[in-house]
Amino acid sequence: KEEIADQIVRQEVAQLEAGRVTNSLLPGDVGSVNSINTDIDLDRVEIVLLPVWLASWRHGDKVHRQMVNGQTGKVIGDIPTSTKKVAVALILALGLSLLAYFGMTQ
Repeated sequence: KEEIADQIVRQEVAQLEAGRVTNSLLPGDVGSVNSINTDIDLDRVEIVLLPVWLASWRHGDKVHRQMVNGQTGKVIGDIPTSTKKVAVALILALGLSLLAYFGMTQ
């Protein structure tokens, strides 16, 4: 029974997304779509409160996904960070703090 339900869910979501893409996201009066691929992962199901904004992107060979709860603003997901950029930001913040401190003491 779960396999049948999974197939129905996949078909319905794919149809909804295809309609959304062709009706809402294509600019202009006439649009042309050759194919739409919808990837649906039903391995893990969670109950969420709506509205929820979803974002996913690929950086290199890794896929990053985030969800934002529209009611609370809580962000769930992995946030890619560059250790080099974080280190530079910390050094700049420390340098500016030291300049401000020594500027006030003179």
